[in-house]
Amino acid sequence: MQSPTVVIADEPIASLDPRGGREVLDLLWEIVRERNLAMLCTLHQLELARDYADRIIGLKDGVVAIDEAASQADEIRLNDLYQRAGDAPAGFEDAALTPEASAS
Repeated sequence: MQSPTVVIADEPIASLDPRGGREVLDLLWEIVRERNLAMLCTLHQLELARDYADRIIGLKDGVVAIDEAASQADEIRLNDLYQRAGDAPAGFEDAALTPEASAS
């Protein structure tokens, strides 16, 4: 019998509704904790990542942009992972900066 030390879960809740997603994550974390395993879990649901993870590593354009304890990861920096070049920074979506607005 194999004795894994790491569970790799690649988007395990991608096609599930929110309730089902939490149930799956609860089960995964229960197994990981009971067996004292490490888990690498890819999620795009930032709220769930913050709720479940001990550590968050966020990639942007193939580069590590965030690598810190989940309790230290702030919402603006996490949301910035999904911003494209030229998009307004998270929290500033409604702000329109034009030369005219800057002059006032």
